[in-house]
Amino acid sequence: MTITNNRTLITGSTGLVGGYAMRRFAHAEGISRHDSANSVDIMDEVALNVWAEGKHYDVIIHLAADIELDTYLPNIQMTLNIARLAQTMQAKLIYVSSISVYGAVESSQIINEDTRTNPQYLYAASKLAGEDIVRLLCPDNHTILRLSSPYGVWSSRKTVLYQFIELAQRGQAITLYNDGKRSQDFIHLDDVVSALQTVMSNPAIGTFNLGSGRATSMKYLARTAISVTSASTELIQYKQVDHASENYHLSLDITRFQKLTGWEPHVLLESGMRQLLEGGDYLG
Repeated sequence: MTITNNRTLITGSTGLVGGYAMRRFAHAEGISRHDSANSVDIMDEVALNVWAEGKHYDVIIHLAADIELDTYLPNIQMTLNIARLAQTMQAKLIYVSSISVYGAVESSQIINEDTRTNPQYLYAASKLAGEDIVRLLCPDNHTILRLSSPYGVWSSRKTVLYQFIELAQRGQAITLYNDGKRSQDFIHLDDVVSALQTVMSNPAIGTFNLGSGRATSMKYLARTAISVTSASTELIQYKQVDHASENYHLSLDITRFQKLTGWEPHVLLESGMRQLLEGGDYLG
């Protein structure tokens, strides 16, 4: 895919997705310049405007956020300042939101963009409020991506993917709760960044789910970890608990984004987990 001479600003470039995007964009065709806003406090609108003086960007990708669950106001202020900057520059604003805006859903429910939002904590509420800010200030020049669980070699070692791999490598038990039916939608960083590149040159305006489109149960995740490490399936153990979080099931519908842009996820979970095991970037 070719992007025509885009000058791009990325906020949150020290984070998981932003850092990976900076590396990918360094080698992407058609991106003439990609800058990080890491050197300025984007919560300070005056400082941001001084920093941006004399600069112009065609695209602003807003990834910066405080991901603590009880954080609200800092995320609102950052998004407001960036949206105003995009408005002033007439830049396309790509706002990376989160599927956490949907909150708890029924186990049989397929989540599409029309599913009722119901954030369960302040971080999720701040992402939803940020969407409203973006729509209000950049009504005709924005894309909102509700991102599911991204992963890659830069992921925290505390993520369930790394934990299962490390347990399997050590020959230690992998404990699954309530038959391991809890599920999430994991999307590889390579696919996240390819989606960002797609909307940089696509007139897609609106709000879209972004994930792999595949619900991955903890049982399947454990078996995949065992497969890539050649460990024994006997490591899997089960434990019954009465906790709502272990009954969470996510089935994410990404077809609206696929049909409008032609984007497709390409990294299968087994390939992504093998990459985590080997410790190298996918960059496929």
